Amino acid sequence: MEAPHPLEAAKASLLIATSWSALGCYAWSLTRLALDPSPSAPARRIWTAGCLAFFAHMILAFDVAYGWSHDTAIADISAQSESIAGVRAPWGLFINYAFGLVWTIDLAWWWHVGDLAYRRRPVWSHWLFHGFFLFMLFNGGFVFVERWTRWIGLVLFSVSLWAAIRVARRQKQWIDPLPKSSS
Repeated sequence: MEAPHPLEAAKASLLIATSWSALGCYAWSLTRLALDPSPSAPARRIWTAGCLAFFAHMILAFDVAYGWSHDTAIADISAQSESIAGVRAPWGLFINYAFGLVWTIDLAWWWHVGDLAYRRRPVWSHWLFHGFFLFMLFNGGFVFVERWTRWIGLVLFSVSLWAAIRVARRQKQWIDPLPKSSS
């Protein structure tokens, strides 16, 4: 059997790295939000890096795994879901598209409204968004991965769930870095 071309091997490695980078950036950014009492530009930059890593992962998946064929991607994702969950889910790819769209909208909104307003958004929207993200992280980092990497995914999921709960509880308590003067 012929060894893969070095460029193809590198792209396959990047495919895996971008997936874990996106999941890791999600957990890291959310943890920064949970631990930092004031608006955090680094958390927003990490959030941005995670979103970019997700889109790099999608592009690499279409290049490396699916040969730029949408039909191949749907068939492969359907087969994966059937082998793991017993349910053939051709709509799984569209959930990934929705995930990218939701992440992009949330990111654009965060950059538009700023750190303090982003942190003070309604709790229901926090849980709507992070519930979807936690679902994706659990599936992408635990259910649809192999062997020992599941434990990395489980740790990322657990940390992210803890951070999401902490952020939701502190929604109105964020410290405004520029308090209004009384004079």
